[in-house]
Amino acid sequence: MTITSDVLSLDDVAPPKPKSESAARKLHRAKTAYQNARDVKKALYANWRRNYLILQNRHWAEFRSTWMPSPADSEVYPILSNLVGWLTDQSVMFTVAAAATPNTPWHQYLEGLSDDLEVILQSNWKVRNQQATVTLAMWDAALYGAGIMKSVWDQSLEKGMGDADLVHVDPWNFYPDPQANNEMDGEYYIEVRRMSWEEVERRFPDTCDDLLSEMVYDTAESALDSDQRPTNTKNNQHTFPLSFSRGYPNSSTASTGLPGQGGKFAWNPEGIIVYEMWSRENRTEKTPDPEWDEETAKPGEKAPEVDVTYDSWRVLVWSSDTILLEAWSEDLWDGATHPYGRFCLEDTGEFWPTPLTTHLAPGQIAINRLLAAMQQSAELTGNPVFLEPATAGISQSTLTNRPGQRLRVQPSSMGQGGGPQWLTPPAMSSDVLNLIRFWIERMENISGLSTISKGKAPNARAPESVVNQVQESGFVRVRSALRNLERVLRRLGGIEAQLIIENYTQERSIAIVGQEGQKNLVTLRARHFIDAVDNEYAPFKYALIINAGSDVPTSRQARVAEAQNMFLTKLIDRQAALEMMDVPHWPAIDARMEKKEQEAAQAAAQQAQQKGSKKS
Repeated sequence: MTITSDVLSLDDVAPPKPKSESAARKLHRAKTAYQNARDVKKALYANWRRNYLILQNRHWAEFRSTWMPSPADSEVYPILSNLVGWLTDQSVMFTVAAAATPNTPWHQYLEGLSDDLEVILQSNWKVRNQQATVTLAMWDAALYGAGIMKSVWDQSLEKGMGDADLVHVDPWNFYPDPQANNEMDGEYYIEVRRMSWEEVERRFPDTCDDLLSEMVYDTAESALDSDQRPTNTKNNQHTFPLSFSRGYPNSSTASTGLPGQGGKFAWNPEGIIVYEMWSRENRTEKTPDPEWDEETAKPGEKAPEVDVTYDSWRVLVWSSDTILLEAWSEDLWDGATHPYGRFCLEDTGEFWPTPLTTHLAPGQIAINRLLAAMQQSAELTGNPVFLEPATAGISQSTLTNRPGQRLRVQPSSMGQGGGPQWLTPPAMSSDVLNLIRFWIERMENISGLSTISKGKAPNARAPESVVNQVQESGFVRVRSALRNLERVLRRLGGIEAQLIIENYTQERSIAIVGQEGQKNLVTLRARHFIDAVDNEYAPFKYALIINAGSDVPTSRQARVAEAQNMFLTKLIDRQAALEMMDVPHWPAIDARMEKKEQEAAQAAAQQAQQKGSKKS
């Protein structure tokens, strides 16, 4: 909905409510924390920008003259692409186990709920394409050191019923506590987003009118700046744009006027900057005194209450000087934590570890410079500088050894004959190619991906077992990154599961497509995961395990060989072997083989019976 003067005038907007002193203090504290985190984080931007340009193969983009050769061999991109490909090669599996006494009716009931929750998580992973969110976080980790993800409840999904989802957070717009070493030990984390007015209305229907009133009446732009990726063609530093400007652009006469005078609004397409801050704060509640002795108490005496202080997380969402949302995390889901997760390839104890691209960049820059020198030499050889005599001698201006250039010199310096001639360029060293190969090998060593791991055939013919061993030795770091991924997904998956448990308050049906293409439908009742006890609702307890492949061989060939070996040695049965090898339609194959085995056994039994009857 685009708001214009036809549907809204200044007369329709109530004056802004006076802000309480506590709200002003909260905003001041939040803005100060954001500015401090942003100032510290700015030191990373030069490295981040260089990493991004190198990944885009734009090493010469900003400082190279147009006439100079600018070859750019992309070694960083295939390395990172292969690494992300190996990290996402295996399927992510969710396992939910109920926390209850085994072999009891209550445990059986909770096991059914656990199966339903597991199906929903697995379905959301496929239907919501959450793998794409994880892939973006992996690229961010390679470029910026860490990828940020977030578990949210999106009310716009499922035709307004809402559903849990996993979304990507741009590292350029995420500001952790400068003292934080990870996503758990910081005191606050801030996310900045640009939203359209329609999105603000959808997400904050109760407070959006206060923001609109402030934008209309407040003449000061009291918000902060935001940072953007280098892909943006505009200036990276933007100030807060009012959603409604005070007149048409480049016009000094058209304005909104004073309150009560009417006027028109000019829509700003850049949107509204919204800040979301999660801070760790102390929360005090009254609880019964644990030292109170009921036996020594007087008749009718109640246990005294004492104040208990513990840390919890509070979310504060604001834009300009208007608070859009303020709540404790326990009011949003059962858990005192924030919704962010951080994935990094190697956790070195810093929130933004040194990115892998930063280690690869010197080698990529050296290769590009060597290639530029070789191409420059080839162009000078094919189109050398031309020397011609001149009585005035060499010009006093600075000259560049440019292909095709004509240089006028004194005849005496031309040697015998004094006629025009070509200037022979110096020969290129034969060690340049060896130096380029050296840098490529160093980059492969830094990334941990060998030539074989990148899909190239080895120079010498090697047995398949040797190739698999070489690949597996290089995949140690890949499995280490997968363990970090499992840790992050376990945290975010727990929040997503809790959002599902508490917010599935309406009946809904979930369509599931099986491996064989069969379609199943799971029907959930209202408050499906919450059991009523004494007219109160209590969610069931469970344990969530997520497997992303850190405990199995990374190479597909190695996984197949391991499954075959375990099947031949009878450590596993055929069904487990087919499942480990990830054979397409393996349940149908297993069923057909089992049917044939039963038919063969029956035929053998009939033959044995016939032979026995003949002997008798």
